[in-house]
Amino acid sequence: MERVFPELLTRLHAIKIDYADGDGIDFEPFDEFYSKEETAEWIKAWTGNLSLDGNEYLIFGQDGSGGYAALWCVRDSKDLLEQPEPVL
Repeated sequence: MERVFPELLTRLHAIKIDYADGDGIDFEPFDEFYSKEETAEWIKAWTGNLSLDGNEYLIFGQDGSGGYAALWCVRDSKDLLEQPEPVL
């Protein structure tokens, strides 16, 4: 899966997100997807499985606890918008 940040996600992330001292939305958008190396490091730490590379995930943001928002890309021949729902 190519790690090109789509224009639609760039526009979505341009919307101001108000945390409102805990009463708003707790989300920090990223300007680009995590690199393959960062994603591999995360999936290995998260699962404890050192054989995983995380290539099917595109991480695009996080919440205040460090939890990631990612797209799960399992349809190799499909466009990013045709992939399963985001994993939060």
